[in-house]
Amino acid sequence: STLGKVLKRLSGQGKGVLEVAVGGDEPAVYAIVDGAGLLRSPDGGKTWSPLRGDAPCVKSPFAVAVPPRDGKTVFAGVAADGGGLWCSGDGGLTWRKCGDMAGVMASDDVEWITICAKDPKLIVAGHRAGRAVSVSGDGGGTWAARDLGAEMKAQIVFLVSDTRWAVASRAGGALRWTDDSGAHWTPAAGDADYFPGPL
Repeated sequence: STLGKVLKRLSGQGKGVLEVAVGGDEPAVYAIVDGAGLLRSPDGGKTWSPLRGDAPCVKSPFAVAVPPRDGKTVFAGVAADGGGLWCSGDGGLTWRKCGDMAGVMASDDVEWITICAKDPKLIVAGHRAGRAVSVSGDGGGTWAARDLGAEMKAQIVFLVSDTRWAVASRAGGALRWTDDSGAHWTPAAGDADYFPGPL
């Protein structure tokens, strides 16, 4: 598969591939590679180059996301605490900070970034800790915190649709979902064979 070839090619450039994001018609591929930073391929994984610059998300990336139909726009979080969310509109050549607590995000520490396939202006960021996710309805221009109703660490956000979302904890033991764009959240219930105990 194309993704398999991309990952194999990237594995020689660092200690391991931590995260991959793909978008655009070509498509453009962005990858966080341990020991190599944030890399970009403009041609679907055939060629790669590290992104350069002084932005913290380039030097120490932690999360990356790209709108499905736009390979030039990219969002990235920072590994260091307090780094906020950064964005680029030119394929990673230049960056600006587009989200932090001063801009009403729930936290400065971004764990995960999800962009809605149906509405790429809708972006939801999960955080390393806290009771809320951060939501932007205008492509990262403005943000609002949406309370999850409970503390969740290492939040991974899934957008099933523009209104139905799920947030899982990478730290284990928590899954919450909403059908109304984060206005109300419900904890998952039941058992799963793969995981012992309730979800």
